[in-house]
Amino acid sequence: MEALNWSIFGNPDDADVISYSFGGGKTNGDSAFEHFIDAILYGLDISVVAANGNE
Repeated sequence: MEALNWSIFGNPDDADVISYSFGGGKTNGDSAFEHFIDAILYGLDISVVAANGNE
C-alpha cells in the first residue's frame, strides 16, 4: 500500500494507471488492501490492473 500511495501522491509524475503483480491467494473482498484499491478506483478514478494467474 505504501508503494501505491507513493505512486499517486509522492511522485511528481502522479500515476494515471497502476499495474501490479503478486501472489496472495483468494480473499473475501473485505481486506484492508481491497478497500484501499477500491478507494483508488472509485475515489480517485485511477485505473488499477493486476496480473491474472497469481492465485
